[in-house]
Amino acid sequence: MDSYSAIAGNTLLDGDQKRPFKMKFPMEPRDVVMNLSKYLLDYEKTEILEFDQVYYLNILERKNSGKPLQTPDGPENGGFDNDKGEYICEVHDHIAYRFEVQKRIGKGSFGQVFKCFDHMKQEVVALKILRNKKRLYKQGLIEAGILQKLKDNDPEDKKNIVRILETLVFRKHLILSFEMLSMNLYEFIKMNNFQGVSEGLVRRFAIQILVSLHYMKEFSIVHCDMKPENILLRKSNKSGIKVIDFGSGTYEQDQFYTYI
Repeated sequence: MDSYSAIAGNTLLDGDQKRPFKMKFPMEPRDVVMNLSKYLLDYEKTEILEFDQVYYLNILERKNSGKPLQTPDGPENGGFDNDKGEYICEVHDHIAYRFEVQKRIGKGSFGQVFKCFDHMKQEVVALKILRNKKRLYKQGLIEAGILQKLKDNDPEDKKNIVRILETLVFRKHLILSFEMLSMNLYEFIKMNNFQGVSEGLVRRFAIQILVSLHYMKEFSIVHCDMKPENILLRKSNKSGIKVIDFGSGTYEQDQFYTYI
C-alpha cells in the first residue's frame, strides 16, 4: 500500500500558485504547511511542526468536503473530544500524521480501538486511544509497561500475549499501538449460534490460555479482566489465540483496584 495512498500522483499548485507541487509522502512538515496550508485545520498549521515527518494526510477528502478547515469550536480539548473525553475521528482521518483510520473495532470505558494503516511502517495495526482523563492516562502507562515487559521476555512470541508495538501521545490522548489480530472468542461462538465448539478446540484454547496465565504468574502480573471478549484469534481460520486488554492489569504487590 502506497504511503501516500489516495493522493498519489496528484499535482496541486503550491502556495504561490505559480508552479505545480507534486505530493508524495513522507514530507517535511514545513513543506506541508507551505504548499498544503489550505487543507490543514488552523490548529494543525502549528501542531504539524512538532513532528519530524508527515507520512499521511487525506488531502483529497478534505479538498472535496467543501467545509471550511477551521479548528472545531468547543470546550472539549479544543473540539477534538466529546463530552466523555473520547477522541473524535472518522474513517480516513489521520492520527499523528502517520496512521490512517480504517474503522472502529472496539469501544469501552477506557476509550476506543481503531483498525489503522501505519503509513510509516506500511502495516495494519490496532490503535487503542484512551479517553482524555488523568486516571486513564496513568493506567495506560501501567498497561504499556506490563505489555512491554511481557514482550521483552518472550522474543519468540510463544506466550500468547498481544504484542505492543509502541506508545505515543496525540492531542492529549495516550495511544497504544498493537499488532492486528482477528475476532474475539465471544464473536467466534456467536458465529456458531452459541452452540459451543468441539472438545478438541476447547482443549487447544484452554492450553494456550493456561500458558499465558502461567507466563503472567512468573512476573506476578494479574490480568483482572479475563473473558471471551479479551481473547482473540490470531487469524480468522486458525485456532491460535492471544490474550489482550491489560487495561485493568496490575502487579500483585501494586493492587490498583480494591476488588483484586
